[in-house]
Amino acid sequence: TLWMALTRPSPMQRHSRVFALLDAMDDLDSVGLSGATGGDSTDGVRETVESMRECMDEYEFGAAAGGKRLAVAILKRMNFHLMSEGGKNLPSSSKVAAASVDMVRRQWSDEGEREEWANRIGNLALVSSPLPRNRGRAKKGASISSSWEIKSKRYMKEPWPLTSQLAELEEWDVDAVKDQQKDLVSLMDFVWSLENI
Repeated sequence: TLWMALTRPSPMQRHSRVFALLDAMDDLDSVGLSGATGGDSTDGVRETVESMRECMDEYEFGAAAGGKRLAVAILKRMNFHLMSEGGKNLPSSSKVAAASVDMVRRQWSDEGEREEWANRIGNLALVSSPLPRNRGRAKKGASISSSWEIKSKRYMKEPWPLTSQLAELEEWDVDAVKDQQKDLVSLMDFVWSLENI
């Protein structure tokens, strides 16, 4: 379902991938569980995984409400994984239910960078509740760094490890967004065991 949400395939593509996955499930050797090199069904699964990775890296999660809901679900899963691996308690059910995404950087000095990176998952942070309007945003004319100072203080208090670790950064610039994007896609590969396919 993640692949379908990200790639929005045609019905023909969906059917093809589903049957390739079913074929792979019928023949566990074809997905590499006993060292086999695979076949047509494995190629279809690998193609699906590659397509999902590419879409995950390029998808504009912050551009629409549906993308933001998908980002919340993905970021919750990534954070739950890190918390369980670290032996930390999960946040209360009310914090989990109220979680939303916050666009970390809203102001961009370069329009091209804004178009490419503003809505990517690397520029989104999971927060326990949405900021009240105009809170956490710099006032008109304020510098980008003052906006980051406000947000980093808030992020430090978040129960979500992927969000609280952002507060350790001195600045949130396009390089930080790119690094976070790369780290999140790698974490998704690991959590969903995509790198093994």
